[in-house]
Amino acid sequence: MIRLFAITLLVLPMVATTANASCRMATAGAKCAAAPTLRPPLPAGTPLPEDAKLLLNPDYYGLPPVDGAWRYYVVNNELYRVDSRSLEVIERIRDGNRYLW
Repeated sequence: MIRLFAITLLVLPMVATTANASCRMATAGAKCAAAPTLRPPLPAGTPLPEDAKLLLNPDYYGLPPVDGAWRYYVVNNELYRVDSRSLEVIERIRDGNRYLW
């Protein structure tokens, strides 16, 4: 019984350090979080992904008003002009690195 307890004490710290070995900044008691993967910008003609968000009140963001059959959508913190009927990207308006949504 004592030998089993001693072996457990020796093995457990090694298991914990190997689990955090993939973490770049592993510290005691901290969790390792994976960095989000960034997708490249959507080219024109691409169908809108499901995680796209319709941008309401474009004048608040200094954008011209919607004047046709298209809408503003935000995907991956980037702004796109999207056809409202086919939901395909018309063009990328602004890069998300310069603006917060």
